[in-house]
Amino acid sequence: MQKNPIHTSSLAINELINKKYDEGNEYFPPTSFQISNLNSGVGAGNIIPGKLTCEFNFRYSTETNSDELKNDVTTILNKHKLNYDIEWTLSGEPYLSEKSILMKTCSTAVKDIMGMSAKISTDGGTSDGRFMAKICKDVIEFGLVNETIHKVNEHTTSDNVKNLSAIYSELLFNIFNQ
Repeated sequence: MQKNPIHTSSLAINELINKKYDEGNEYFPPTSFQISNLNSGVGAGNIIPGKLTCEFNFRYSTETNSDELKNDVTTILNKHKLNYDIEWTLSGEPYLSEKSILMKTCSTAVKDIMGMSAKISTDGGTSDGRFMAKICKDVIEFGLVNETIHKVNEHTTSDNVKNLSAIYSELLFNIFNQ
């Protein structure tokens, strides 16, 4: 009888999901394996699927790197004796900017305009700052509140846009008048 790739892959997938890749650190949560799409079969209930396709990514911290994660994945897949083909795509390594004059100036602008302290955080998922971090050590990102970011009906209020514009203006004023 043909082997069902859903059955043969399930233990490896479970191990990848539950593996402790690192502890994270004060700025990043622990690294996690995330499945974004899992597909097998042709939709018929009486046919054993010929293959399984699994699209995945890692939400990873500065405590590990892509080469270590690739090694972890292939080690686990080989341990379970799976026949696999992986197409690796690296969208960017995590980065962490040190607390800097730019970060302090940005935090001050938020405090001056909004009357509250900025939350310094790596929350929010993949950052476009990853491209700049390769050429500039002082990278920060800040923008709109992201309660609906990347969700159906992503939106914000006009007040949020006005406040952000005022913060940007204050930040630029402070940078150019130091």
